[in-house]
Amino acid sequence: MLLILLTVLATFGAVIGGLGSFMYWRETHSDRTKVKAETRIQNALHPFDVRIHDLEASDAHLAETVKAAMHETLGPVRDQLAVLNTKIEPLWTALINMGINQTNVLHQPDPRRAEVDGLMEKLQEELRGGHLMSAKDFARTRHFLELIKTYEPGQELGFPVLPAEPTSAAILLAIMGLSRQRRQQE
Repeated sequence: MLLILLTVLATFGAVIGGLGSFMYWRETHSDRTKVKAETRIQNALHPFDVRIHDLEASDAHLAETVKAAMHETLGPVRDQLAVLNTKIEPLWTALINMGINQTNVLHQPDPRRAEVDGLMEKLQEELRGGHLMSAKDFARTRHFLELIKTYEPGQELGFPVLPAEPTSAAILLAIMGLSRQRRQQE
């Protein structure tokens, strides 16, 4: 009899346990539970939600604020550059005129210098603000000017070099580089 009583109690316990498990499963899988979970998550995220909304609102004016600050900050710099360009322009003009004068010094009527003379004429036109020389002509001009600049008396170049021409060639080489930089900035 004790055995029957224990069996009935064990069966009853198993039924109660199964019923409890079923009720727990049903509770966790109901719509009410999902709503409760979503509410808990929303409540936990609410402070971040407000902050993100505030950031989005302030972000709309950020670009305008940065643009206004940059304009205000760069205004004096722009004014100083305009003054500086006004002061530098006469120096550029003098430098270009010096380059044109040096092309005249290096231009000779000697037929052996016909190629150098043609390149000097093209360089003179470029310095005066005309079209840029081709890369080939520019490189060829630099080559001839380097030869003239490093000329030593008695050295054979295929054309005559006068005593003052190495200095003129050195000056013209420097002006050529500066002139190209200036043209690229315009």
